[in-house]
Amino acid sequence: MRPEERERLREEARRWSEWLTRWFPDYRRTRRKVTLSPEAPEGIRTFWDEVGYGSAMKPFVASPVEVAGQRRVRSVLARWRRQHEPGAGVAGALPARFRLVEELEGGFRITDESGGGDDAPVMDVSESASEPMLFSPSYLYVVSNALLRVTLATWEHARITFSPDEGPRPFPVLQPNLVRLDEELLAWSDDESPSSSANQVAFRSFRSLIHCMRTLDGRTLRSCQRPPGQVLACTGLSSLSAVLPTLRHFELPDSRFGDHWVGDVAGLPMWLSRDRARSSDDFEVGVEPEERERAITWLAARGARVLQAPPPC
Repeated sequence: MRPEERERLREEARRWSEWLTRWFPDYRRTRRKVTLSPEAPEGIRTFWDEVGYGSAMKPFVASPVEVAGQRRVRSVLARWRRQHEPGAGVAGALPARFRLVEELEGGFRITDESGGGDDAPVMDVSESASEPMLFSPSYLYVVSNALLRVTLATWEHARITFSPDEGPRPFPVLQPNLVRLDEELLAWSDDESPSSSANQVAFRSFRSLIHCMRTLDGRTLRSCQRPPGQVLACTGLSSLSAVLPTLRHFELPDSRFGDHWVGDVAGLPMWLSRDRARSSDDFEVGVEPEERERAITWLAARGARVLQAPPPC
């Protein structure tokens, strides 16, 4: 790793630590400095030097300390041998150097650090297979993505494949597919590959999500399963003909909900979608949970009828 690359990663890992401090409350309380072996890939060592490790991380990411993880792997393999599991034979196929990444039901993930480099691929090891299988090309991506999921657990999420042409990448080394759309509005991916497109949007405020959607070129949105928020199934889209032109319209040709309108009507942020599988007058509307009753009243006043509504949050 060139000095400038190492310093760039170190600075990013510092900012990652600040992110965890803000959104992962137990991180600061439990974090401790860790010491990795001299043979550890430089990028992995640099990351953990800055981030540290603590018990709050244990349910999501295994300790990066090699000895602890290797001891745990040997224990699992010994159990598989006693139980005559096919995976017991993987012992002879393990990389010469590895660290435990995550324990799974019926298996575990480890790095393969036998090839050199500053990062390492992550391999899946299963009790039912005699050879490790590639899970991800990047350990740094896998562990930072696992921690990202933890920090976003209290945010709201919309499952959208999101491919913005440009946007600030707050962590281009660790999470190259993470895009900051607003202060508390992120497009991100839970896919195992760092080269994947963002497949969902995390947001703290429904209003900020709607504001963002109004500014986007429709081509940046590739799919949306249904509107986010408190979703009401309705009929009477034609009764909103005077309102629809004031909202931002975009189409998703590959989605069942192909026609979408987003915007703010009389201070009420909303996301309307037409269900192509049903009557052309049927639609769904997503609103902020706190605005549920107000939205129902607004729809009724304009001649639309709510067919189904989830219970209040």
